[in-house]
Amino acid sequence: MTKVRREVVTSYINPDTDGVCSAVAYAHLNNSIRRVHCVPVFFGMLAQETLFVLDHFKISRPKLVSKIPSSVAIIIVDTHNISQIPKYLPLRRVVEILDHHFEGNLKDFPNAKTEVEKVGAVATLVAERMICNNFEPQKGIAGILVAAIISNTLNFLAPSTDVRDKRATDWLLKHVTLEKDFVEKMFEARSDIADKTTEEILKSDYKEFIIEKKKIGISQFETTNLAMLFNRRDIRRCINKIKLEKQLSFFIFNGVDILHQNSIIAAGDPESKKLVQLLFDSEFEDCKMEIPRILLRKTDFIPKLMSHFQIDKNKV
Repeated sequence: MTKVRREVVTSYINPDTDGVCSAVAYAHLNNSIRRVHCVPVFFGMLAQETLFVLDHFKISRPKLVSKIPSSVAIIIVDTHNISQIPKYLPLRRVVEILDHHFEGNLKDFPNAKTEVEKVGAVATLVAERMICNNFEPQKGIAGILVAAIISNTLNFLAPSTDVRDKRATDWLLKHVTLEKDFVEKMFEARSDIADKTTEEILKSDYKEFIIEKKKIGISQFETTNLAMLFNRRDIRRCINKIKLEKQLSFFIFNGVDILHQNSIIAAGDPESKKLVQLLFDSEFEDCKMEIPRILLRKTDFIPKLMSHFQIDKNKV
């Protein structure tokens, strides 16, 4: 009797709705079309928005793990940056990567087949895999993928939105119907910070990047009520604490106001402030800088940082 291959699908630590729902849906697809036993798992914590989406569509939450058995193959979605996954994750056991971010080094995963595409959500790539395999998703799986695309593209307002995201959504909506107020309720769940400390909010969607030997932390929070966060008196203290705690060269917080379609950048120390001012050619008021459009880590911060430090390198 042929032994069934065991796999897990996972994402970065403290994954967002796109990472979690894509992992769940891709595991479901693999179990359906291949002879494998594929399980979605996650490291860290799940966000309120993600829990709302899974519960709404009656999809079981993935398993929280601290390690992966040595006999199990690993699939990673929504990242291929080793600074964003557990340090003990065995890179040679990663057999596949599905991502829409370009920061990272695919050579770190010598045994993985890879697909990295310029789309707004990795859920779009999972939906496209379903289309290519003539796979008809059940209502709940289609629902969480639609939610993931809407979440990651901020309901198609984000600068990273691609026509492929809209096409995938149209196809998924043939298999599930969203209530008229679903998107509003999903973003309300994302914006619910009443029970969270400021530090927890700043760490909830935090990623690290190594650019020209500079360790840069960027935290992002997308909400329908950005003023509620910036009215907190301890925001500057928490920003400075995280920079010191994680031994960062620079730390930037990007607050995105979904309703007003603008961003507020915050930084606490002089070095981080100076860097942000150079990147966006604007000035801080106290610890805040307002930009009259939606900024995202993927489309606005990382390309500017890469360009900035490359320019500095060339001057040497």
